[in-house]
Amino acid sequence: MARNNKIKSLDELAVCLRELKAAGKRIVGSWGGGCVPERDTERFAQLYETGALPLAKLVTHTYGLELVNQALDDLELGRIGRALIDLARP
Repeated sequence: MARNNKIKSLDELAVCLRELKAAGKRIVGSWGGGCVPERDTERFAQLYETGALPLAKLVTHTYGLELVNQALDDLELGRIGRALIDLARP
């Protein structure tokens, strides 16, 4: 069966419901990846300190606070992967 998996926008997703149901899968929304800061911050810090969480590799661009809107535009348009807003940067 041919499927059109082309993404038209960040707001749309084509899903074959027959395949989803047959495989016993489900779609679950998440905001922030399901992180619970009270639980996870210490663990993330430990992973970073041991080199298991390479944060520098995750950040593709750094912006100063005055460019926060540009960073959001670049992210939405797919120009960048992940932005860091550096509050000390002009």
